[in-house]
Amino acid sequence: MTENTAKPTVSVIIPVYNGAQYLGRAIQSVLSQTHPAHEIIIIDDGSFDATPSIMEKFKGRIIAKRIPNSGPAVARNVGIEMSTGDYVAFLDHDDVWFKTKLEKQVDAVIRYPEIGFVCTNFTVRYPHLRNRMVVHFSILKNSKSLNFNEPLKQNAFKLLIEEHFIGTSSAVMIKRDVIKKVGLFNPIYRSTQDYDYWVRCSLVTNFIVLSEILFYKKNHVMNISQNTVRTHTFRKDMLKEIIINHGNYIHQHHFEDICMQALADCYFFLGNLHFEAAQIFEAYRCYIRGLWTKPSPKNLGKFTWAFFKKTTRLLTFNLLSRKNFNK
Repeated sequence: MTENTAKPTVSVIIPVYNGAQYLGRAIQSVLSQTHPAHEIIIIDDGSFDATPSIMEKFKGRIIAKRIPNSGPAVARNVGIEMSTGDYVAFLDHDDVWFKTKLEKQVDAVIRYPEIGFVCTNFTVRYPHLRNRMVVHFSILKNSKSLNFNEPLKQNAFKLLIEEHFIGTSSAVMIKRDVIKKVGLFNPIYRSTQDYDYWVRCSLVTNFIVLSEILFYKKNHVMNISQNTVRTHTFRKDMLKEIIINHGNYIHQHHFEDICMQALADCYFFLGNLHFEAAQIFEAYRCYIRGLWTKPSPKNLGKFTWAFFKKTTRLLTFNLLSRKNFNK
């Protein structure tokens, strides 16, 4: 692309549900971009708070549409169908982009025009880490598998199945040609619908992962992702669908073991969540399914450890209960 060629246009889609407290800052962070957005499309997913009045304040600078509450997948799909830019970027209503976010992503696709998917690093406060500010890529288990600021050297599908390194939709910018091939978000998934979509994108294009921190993700009790049991249940279902629907691709690339291990790990994690929620039968069922999904020495060890540890906890609790309450 020469200097005289116009830079790609980017449509920004912001789905919002009862986000009046945060939406104004999110919109303003797009309006402040050094690479101006081609259009800002706000989809109000049936909010019943002051969200409409916040959108009214930006009248003339945004495109707003209100729909019956249907979930973030449907809201994003409506936004995609309304958009006209060369690329589509997503922003959650409670996140805030830094002013060079779009500029850095556009520069990346200008350098590598064959790449249709660009994501970036960000900061976030995690409650389970004592609410510390954390750099997203610093806590990834497989961060050494990623190479930054150029097309991924390892297969993007493989990397995503091993770990959801993207983290959140606010990190993502996608070429319209890729969206045409992939289609829309799956509305069945009220959670993890973004992860499902990124995996599907990885089947048709390589990714660029920018190492620079380019936005702040807000974590709070209203985040859909805070319901960890539901999130991982949807993830389990999503992995099953991926394995069924894209079996040929998985077989051609010899990714069967990776996919089945990811599904097994999801079962083991769900087992732990159910156990902590005192759903004992469901916990043990998940441990058994984890081992059954991919029988291996590794998973046998996971199953044995989980079964022994949880059973010991149950027996210890029952003994203490009898001692202290059955006098």
